[in-house]
Amino acid sequence: MEYFLYDYLSPQELAGFDRYKYKSVDTSPLANYVMHPFWNEVVKHTLYLLAFQHCQDMCGCSVQSHSSCPILWMELMESRQDGLSLVLHLVNYLIMDWIVQQFG
Repeated sequence: MEYFLYDYLSPQELAGFDRYKYKSVDTSPLANYVMHPFWNEVVKHTLYLLAFQHCQDMCGCSVQSHSSCPILWMELMESRQDGLSLVLHLVNYLIMDWIVQQFG
């Protein structure tokens, strides 16, 4: 375990990190006039399309789940009136809901 107790940097070198500031400037014409504008447009449109897709998915999921709740409630009430098995009505509901989701 004494391998890990070795000081790789001296105290003066460690103190130098406090004064160090990273600075990078890309001044090439290719980067300034071609690459940077291209990547700015790619990022702008890609992020917009990704956000729009997720918004559509979330809205569609909430509409689908909220629209199926009244139908499920009606199935439960109908099973009480008919005297049929609750499981039979739930299976019927799930099959019909799956058919509507797949082909509707």
